[in-house]
Amino acid sequence: MKKRSVLFLTITMLALSSCKGSNVSDLPENEAEEQEAAVTDTDEDVPEDSEESGDTDESETSGGMFNTGNRVIDSMSIDIPDDRMIESQGWVDDDERCYRVRIDYKEQPDNAYKHVEDFFYYIDDDESVISVYVSYPDKDHINRERYVYDACDFDAKLEDVTFDGHDDIVISLGHAGSHGDEVYCAYVYERGEFVYHRSFEFIPNPEIDAENKRILSAVTYNDEELIESYRYNSNQNVFIYDYSTVDKQGLDIDTIGFFVEAAIYLDKPFNNETGDALTSRASSLNDFLFLTGFEGKEEVVDFEETTVLCTQSRISYDDWAYAIKEVFGEENPENLRDAIGTEYNGEFDVFYNPDDDYIYMCAGALGWGYESAKPRHVWKDGDTYVIMYDIFVDLGCPFEQAYVTIQEADNTYGYRLISIE
Repeated sequence: MKKRSVLFLTITMLALSSCKGSNVSDLPENEAEEQEAAVTDTDEDVPEDSEESGDTDESETSGGMFNTGNRVIDSMSIDIPDDRMIESQGWVDDDERCYRVRIDYKEQPDNAYKHVEDFFYYIDDDESVISVYVSYPDKDHINRERYVYDACDFDAKLEDVTFDGHDDIVISLGHAGSHGDEVYCAYVYERGEFVYHRSFEFIPNPEIDAENKRILSAVTYNDEELIESYRYNSNQNVFIYDYSTVDKQGLDIDTIGFFVEAAIYLDKPFNNETGDALTSRASSLNDFLFLTGFEGKEEVVDFEETTVLCTQSRISYDDWAYAIKEVFGEENPENLRDAIGTEYNGEFDVFYNPDDDYIYMCAGALGWGYESAKPRHVWKDGDTYVIMYDIFVDLGCPFEQAYVTIQEADNTYGYRLISIE
């Protein structure tokens, strides 16, 4: 199996991952004319065992040179697999700080884009060179990092997206969703290297507001045009939605918080028109019942703690049944009571104790893990509200949204759950 080795005269090919390189100097005037890349074929066949171990999607590096036209940078080369070629190369920016080499498939595979990878070479303030390798997944790997959407031109630019005064590398990934939202990936400059942050890909149509150090995003929800605000959290190294800007439409935070567990744990779509949605359709019923902040719910402090049971709370059956019926629309709360059982059955459980007529919520000694949610938008129509929650499994980006519709009601809680989508 042969490989084509492309030699570079002026830019450092240091490695496939971010690393520092050697210094830069101006190209002498008599050597400043543009030259074509020298391409050589290697006649030696690669041994079978070496060929098998070298069959990867990533190019390898070896010594060589390339001419950028006006700057001299110590160099190495890219060894290109036989099925790929250099599509183009050139400076990303007018100031000539970042050089890019685009690699394409010679023949586009059925499940991939023709453009397969990039090599970026950034000249840092001290004239050293930082190299960045970027690859893109196949079309059928929808949830993969740097997933490429429709009409992607892979345009790249330098832009300070963390507002620390240093360039970051931003690459277009095309247009996603029914509204054709633009998606970009970002490699953020951090202490002499560029670090990939997937959370930037969750910001549709990003526009930099440098004056206010935020990223604005124009989106459409429920046929309404909105401008959202994001910021970079340097402590967690993640781009996050600025929830402080949410217009709660008069809802207090306790009400919004009360329906968080419904957004996370109840099946979507969910509605209480049949009067038995909790009993028949809830997929994570114990989690929902344990975490919901029922009025009258109390911590149990006088129970005998054991190695298998470390936390416990309870609510009287009458108070619990009231909330289940008046807030969550369950016509026969006793059916749900019977479904959850009458004794503690494991690490994390909810059960009814007929001896004292209480519903108990228990967590075992190992504790429990659960998602979190934050309100993103609130829409109001008369006495009805739609709350859009971002749902998380960690401190990074939301993995889904839930639209929770509630209506004002004459009950202790003040509202009644209508549906979840």
